[in-house]
Amino acid sequence: MFTAFLIKYAEIGVKGRNRYLFEDALVEQIKFALAKLDAKYAVRKTQGRIYVDAVSEFDFDETVEALKKVFGISGICPVVYVEDEGYEKLAQTIAEYVNRVYGGQQKTFKVCARRARKNYPMNSMELNRELGGVILDNCPGMTVDVHDPDFELNVEIREKIYIYSEIIPGPGGMPVGTGGKAMLLLSGGIDSPVAGYMISKRGVKLEAVYFHAPPYTSERAKQKVVDAKSLKDWRTGRSVFGNVIPSTTGAAKAVGLVIPSLQGKMTGISYRVPTADVSVIDVNVVLNTPTSGPELRQKIKEASETYLKGVLEYVDDEVVSGDFVGDPCTSIFDSRQTIELNDHFFKLIAYYDNEFGYSSNLLNMLKYMHSVDNK
Repeated sequence: MFTAFLIKYAEIGVKGRNRYLFEDALVEQIKFALAKLDAKYAVRKTQGRIYVDAVSEFDFDETVEALKKVFGISGICPVVYVEDEGYEKLAQTIAEYVNRVYGGQQKTFKVCARRARKNYPMNSMELNRELGGVILDNCPGMTVDVHDPDFELNVEIREKIYIYSEIIPGPGGMPVGTGGKAMLLLSGGIDSPVAGYMISKRGVKLEAVYFHAPPYTSERAKQKVVDAKSLKDWRTGRSVFGNVIPSTTGAAKAVGLVIPSLQGKMTGISYRVPTADVSVIDVNVVLNTPTSGPELRQKIKEASETYLKGVLEYVDDEVVSGDFVGDPCTSIFDSRQTIELNDHFFKLIAYYDNEFGYSSNLLNMLKYMHSVDNK
């Protein structure tokens, strides 16, 4: 039934002599939003009104959803417009409209006529009265309620006659681009997108720059910025300040790739915690050969002093994570935190600087690659 929409705006209407600039900007934003759809539309501005006409087959709901995202629109009205062929033809059209949209329903209504074209033979009050009578006579179940009606039938007498009764709320605000430009610092959290939405609604055109602050922003939070439409994991988007946030880690999988004998024998979980730098590893191991805590620690110490020197560091002190900021080693074993459940099951604790330590090992890899390539 509907092939056109009347676009209502609010704040733009209070502008002065430059109002046409805001109206033109809104027209351009509407065209931009509808250009993404398969259908073709004509957007026109006339007599302080903006209309969207579908000039091909279109999806009504899809069109409305697109318009509901355009800042500056306060209301979207599916509208029927007809040529002025006299009052009798208008009365027939009104009866057909109400029966088609609300036929068979028990509804209260109010007619709101607006005679913008002053040479029309009936004034607004006369139209309200006469068209109300037409609805009562031709539409069973309809009753008048001028104070709190179920729907208002709007009839606007302009170069054509426009009829509508539904106003679908829009986002309001001002058209994007009418409030200047700004740069949005976009993080993996919820606050910056919300701030961006709010300032865009005031007409500001935004360019977004993504940033993150490790370790407060996880890899998964960064990926959310890329494919935010999935909305599958809200947990990693929450603030790390004051929270311990369970997440995932690819470390266990990586170890299996580097040491094939451990493939399928390790798994793990990570936690985002409110600390600036340095991570801790908590490893539970079950050994085939029985041993003791002192023997296990001795083996680790020997490795740190021989074939794993510079990679594994052995510490026997009352340390905390901040003691290892700037440490280049891959892993710093905390010997005093070893827990021995029995002679097969042990818990081992180690630290690493996830910034400086990682960078140092990248350099070590480059040196090794260079040595291999230049043998």
